[in-house]
Amino acid sequence: KNIKFVAWCREQVKRDDAVGDIAKDIVADADFPATGLIAVMVGHIKKHPDHSDKAIEALKKAWAEYRGTKAK
Repeated sequence: KNIKFVAWCREQVKRDDAVGDIAKDIVADADFPATGLIAVMVGHIKKHPDHSDKAIEALKKAWAEYRGTKAK
């Protein structure tokens, strides 16, 4: 499940950058997929009519940061 990523995003919402922006969107989205698959998360964002390539890039950056900080 992806609950840990959403929790990580909750900690990023005060950031003044693209990761902070996408984190706010993720935390506010009750339908954000509970998966650890980046392709599913990107697909979810692409379903929104007002999505942008910048949002997808921000998601990928946030995911990379999360994966880099996640304990192994």
